[in-house]
Amino acid sequence: MTDVYTQRLAQASWRGVVFSVRSEDLPSGGRKTALHEFPNSDERFVEDLGEIPQRFTVTAFVHGLDWLERGQALENALRTAGPGRLVLPTFGAWTVWALPYSKTASQTSVGEIEFQLEFATSRAVAGIIESQPAPEMVFAAGDNARGAIGGAFGGIFSAPGDSLGFGAMLSDITSVCNDTFSAVSSLMNAESLGEMTSAIRSLLGNAGGLLGDPIQLGLEFFGIDEDAPGLWQIISEGLDAIDAVSALLNFANAFGNNLALIQSDFDSDSKVSPVSGISLWAATTTDRIDRNDGRTAIVESNRLAALVAAYEQASNGDYQTISQIQTVRTDLEDVFAEMMRVDAQDVGSVPANREVREAMDELRIRALAVLDQKAQSAWLTAQIIRTGPLAAPSLTYLLYAESITDDLDSRTLQIRQLNQQVSSVSMAGELTVLRGQNA
Repeated sequence: MTDVYTQRLAQASWRGVVFSVRSEDLPSGGRKTALHEFPNSDERFVEDLGEIPQRFTVTAFVHGLDWLERGQALENALRTAGPGRLVLPTFGAWTVWALPYSKTASQTSVGEIEFQLEFATSRAVAGIIESQPAPEMVFAAGDNARGAIGGAFGGIFSAPGDSLGFGAMLSDITSVCNDTFSAVSSLMNAESLGEMTSAIRSLLGNAGGLLGDPIQLGLEFFGIDEDAPGLWQIISEGLDAIDAVSALLNFANAFGNNLALIQSDFDSDSKVSPVSGISLWAATTTDRIDRNDGRTAIVESNRLAALVAAYEQASNGDYQTISQIQTVRTDLEDVFAEMMRVDAQDVGSVPANREVREAMDELRIRALAVLDQKAQSAWLTAQIIRTGPLAAPSLTYLLYAESITDDLDSRTLQIRQLNQQVSSVSMAGELTVLRGQNA
């Protein structure tokens, strides 16, 4: 049972940066009082000084393959001035100030950093305004991230000098365009779909010349100019479906894994990169090394652009239940950790670029803050087993008639939407229902 309850707890975070919790403590609560006693009297006067402001002490830790990066992200959030959003698994969500912290790392527990954190609530201070997380902030951070990706790509990419390598890069650009179109075309509005199609045709038609101009090639893919938007900017503005998140994350995970290797230049030492999963040639000649570098830059930058768009769409989505938000959040975190993992030999890659990392961290923090905010108004759910079939209105009445008297029709619609796998006129078996305070 402990595992079941643990799974229902909220994910701990500060300013959208996720961490794990060993303990959370509220040292004192209630009201402040002053006891006034008088000489030669059996009476005392109790003066109420107001409620004790909340102050939290948290033993937190970060761990995993990217424990150093996670630790640094948490420290960056703790050093940010002003109040922020704290989410604790048991004590819930609060707007608080971060107080001084300490951290501990041990060689007996490599891969983990423990933090001793303190947070305190405060009255509003003149001149300090906490902006509420909003999807618009995420899209603004997305523009910044695309700009950083395009800048890094333009500085890193160079077309291979040999004809085989040049042909391979043309093939890779074609694969980017085709795979991107396949991933998102069905999820875009008609106007943006037309713009994306035109952008792809232009990119493919000028690909040969663009290979010799990496900066312009980067703008064609990642440019954020309103008058001349890049491919991914068009996609960002044209998507309007929560289904786009999974499609974009699938692209970010898989693109580049099956790119063709030139058969006339293929040998048994060709490989798949253990870090990125990209199909590469054996690094036995300078031409092959250049070819691998070009392919890696194209793939990694477009994967990151897909992740940027996924964060934007996730923040803009409408969610019914907390479990839906938790699923999206987990998927985003898993892909982010994989995409931003950089080995020592990859310091010249797009994900290792300092501006890209800072922009991606800011985007992630803003998107997770929006998801945390949406979770406060989403529904808690539970699973029940219904042996005898009931129509949706009857099931709703049975479950909620005592607590809801004037809006059972809306609740019936929610129950139907949560259980689309079963007939609404004969609901039986394992069903998802609303629970807790929301019910």
